[in-house]
Amino acid sequence: QNLKSLLESNVSNIQFETYKYGIFSVISFFIPFLRLRVIHKFSKSLKKLCNQYPDKKIQIYCHSFGTYIAVKAIESLLKKGKKINLDKLILSGSVLRSSHDFSAILDRTDTKIINDCGTVDTILLISEAVVPNTGMAGRVGFYGLNNKRFVNRYFVGGHSHYFHTKGTFMEKYWLPLFASEPQLNIIDERSDNWIRNNVVEYLISTVGKFKEAFYIGAAYYLLIY
Repeated sequence: QNLKSLLESNVSNIQFETYKYGIFSVISFFIPFLRLRVIHKFSKSLKKLCNQYPDKKIQIYCHSFGTYIAVKAIESLLKKGKKINLDKLILSGSVLRSSHDFSAILDRTDTKIINDCGTVDTILLISEAVVPNTGMAGRVGFYGLNNKRFVNRYFVGGHSHYFHTKGTFMEKYWLPLFASEPQLNIIDERSDNWIRNNVVEYLISTVGKFKEAFYIGAAYYLLIY
């Protein structure tokens, strides 16, 4: 809503749409099947929007679990042959894995992808360590090259710092993305504590590699006994 107010005050010829997926409990977040229902609902809304405005460029701004929903829904529609006029995809506090492959989106659309990270996002450490099929890309970035179409940007802040300080982050870093040809500059505010952070992130990442196996083993044990 703050972004909507900011845009309406500074940018013309923009139609703003919001999507709320409602209450999603912690337990539901741990069950991939229940996530698929949310992804399916959003993909239907996105498909309807594309059909309604076939010539309009679409920018998607999403945060936390919303990044998971948006990316999975886009990939699902593209896989089915749906054309999406996606101009920019802005991720913040993303719970996606750092190894996520964006080639399907980059190859089948002209979009630019911006992944904004919070360097002290502790929520994502939990995501990486214990939540199935998720990671901490909103803290450490996505693996691969930064280029004219894909960039990781690092800011000092927690899981929701993008929406704090009365919208100054959005005004400084998101509003310029509505220019016709914005510069995707690399921003890196990571501090001298990178050694400590790297050690913590490495340990959490190591734990996270075994989480799916742990849940499968636990489920098997419960079924047997």
